[in-house]
Amino acid sequence: MTMMFARLREDNEHEGEVYHYWLQVDGNEEALKELAEALSDEFFQDSFTLRMEPLLTEEQVDTLVDESESGYMDFEQKFTGRIEWPSDQMSQDDWMDAIYKGSIKECFKEE
Repeated sequence: MTMMFARLREDNEHEGEVYHYWLQVDGNEEALKELAEALSDEFFQDSFTLRMEPLLTEEQVDTLVDESESGYMDFEQKFTGRIEWPSDQMSQDDWMDAIYKGSIKECFKEE
């Protein structure tokens, strides 16, 4: 079975850059629903977009990551494993801390 990935896009005005975080979907469906719900808040509208369709295969994501340019950090990043959010009840600030500037990588735990 091919591992599939969704894209979390961060438009970072401070750095003047756009980052794409490719998030493993398999096994993370519920966590990604929670993220989508959090990002639907107006607070995140100009900064983050979670795109669940179309999903990309791991091979496609690897190509994007391998060919990625970088600025402050790599523009394309891939995260695999099981998502574990820092808390069951997260505020806007908690969500921002969990995803801003690629910090979402800390939420992915090895399976």
